[in-house]
Amino acid sequence: MAVTDARPLSPRRKWTVVVLATVVELVSFWSIIIGMSRATAEQGAEAAGPAAGAFALGFALIPFAFLVLAFGTNNPRAPGATLRAMGFWLIIGFPLVLFVEPATGLAAGFGLGAIPAMRLEIEHSWKARLGWVAALVVYVFVLVVTDVAAGPGVLTASLLPFATVAFADWVVDQMREAREQSG
Repeated sequence: MAVTDARPLSPRRKWTVVVLATVVELVSFWSIIIGMSRATAEQGAEAAGPAAGAFALGFALIPFAFLVLAFGTNNPRAPGATLRAMGFWLIIGFPLVLFVEPATGLAAGFGLGAIPAMRLEIEHSWKARLGWVAALVVYVFVLVVTDVAAGPGVLTASLLPFATVAFADWVVDQMREAREQSG
């Protein structure tokens, strides 16, 4: 399903929005990580307040990251797209955060949420976006779980979910241009 808009989104505008949404996502991501780390490291009533506050801040910022992405890319169904993005985050990302591995779950939640939030142009597809997000999630999981490069894995998980979806669209655009040039 592709949205047909008379004026396609310029690459400069798309990447500017991705950067702005990523800034909001970074604050959310690291607040959740810090909250979870403090809650598991410091047991007791005094530790519960700051840990819960950090986690709550991160959780509260999640929809704003998707709002920036949806409205910034001029998604014609931005409010509904933001709700779908939050749905993906809650149904897939949140259980992964709690029960599997936090960085991988956050990368999956934000990446999957970016798929409906970012406006689809002609030729862009959910399938390509989903494939690239899946590759990111597997990459982060392998880096973090194997402890070979846990730090870079967590950094990748925090920086790349929205950029991965924009990159998937760019790859589709490049393939389309190559087809047009060849014949």
